[in-house]
Amino acid sequence: MRYASPNAVRWEGTELLELAEASAGIGAWDVDLATGMVRARPQFFRLLGLDPVAERVPIEVVRALRHPDDRANVIEGFQQSLKNRTDYYESEYRIFKDGHVRWILGRGRVVRNDRGEAVRYSGVDIDITERKSVVPHLKAALQVGRRLAAVNRRAAGACAAVDDRPGAGVILVDRAARILFANRVADALISNNDGLSTGREGLWAVDSRAAHALRRLIASCAASNGIDSSGGVISVTRGKGRAPLHVIVVPLGSETSRAEINLLGLARAAAILIITDPEREREQHSRQLRKRFGLTEAEANLAQEIMRGDGRIAAAARLGISPGTARTHLERIFHKTGVHRQAELVNLLLGSK
Repeated sequence: MRYASPNAVRWEGTELLELAEASAGIGAWDVDLATGMVRARPQFFRLLGLDPVAERVPIEVVRALRHPDDRANVIEGFQQSLKNRTDYYESEYRIFKDGHVRWILGRGRVVRNDRGEAVRYSGVDIDITERKSVVPHLKAALQVGRRLAAVNRRAAGACAAVDDRPGAGVILVDRAARILFANRVADALISNNDGLSTGREGLWAVDSRAAHALRRLIASCAASNGIDSSGGVISVTRGKGRAPLHVIVVPLGSETSRAEINLLGLARAAAILIITDPEREREQHSRQLRKRFGLTEAEANLAQEIMRGDGRIAAAARLGISPGTARTHLERIFHKTGVHRQAELVNLLLGSK
């Protein structure tokens, strides 16, 4: 019988654990409450947009990454948990990573010594951005039936109800991926073969790899009874230099969902697809910045690049402008927004999204 060496077992265990953490979007951590120093797994740092380090880091480094509106609530909730001696605490907060807001769920448990004093706080942080993003779109999609019943019982009413969701594409498909309904945003993507297309075999992603993944998710919805394991999220590529579409596939297996969809005369619907287009969202945010602060298009574009957090020179390189031009734009942005530092600008712009 062959036995693996201790080193091989240790290496495999570490690699498998890191793979599992990365796949699940989970990072483990441990806080020394006496010193305020944090020890964490590499995936925890990556989750927050930091480079992994082996040594402990001050807890203030982690706290500084949270959205300003969330920092106090997280700390106050934890202190209240200690006071009540519940010792188990979880909180949701936002961070800014790679130019986007990400939602993080933190779950931890307090460890006490023999005297009952809290000495450590250990747990995990989980990226729940996709889970948070599906909720408003799914609620809007499932409200179609109610809104239809209030206005009239025709599909035209459903179109109006779903089409007023700015930026989001909504598609209802049957178990064979045939389209039963698509709002204006989704229809424009399909008509232009912009990541998605349709044919005799129903809805497809233009990218072959995403196409098969999309079909599997729709099939899982058709076979489900509303269980959590069906459906999912995929990215659909759109060619070089284009941001991928994000597609959330949600089953219509529950009785409530099917009852509402039946009002549309779409009893065969198996899944709802909610499609977000980062490019469209970026353009919408650019319009908001121009309207709210009086920025020019060039200034709004730079402001959005500055939000990625890697500085003016990197932002200028992505936009194809000189650092000097970027400096001039940034000075004008500061003047129009009333801030004086890039960190202040990022916090202000986060609140405008």
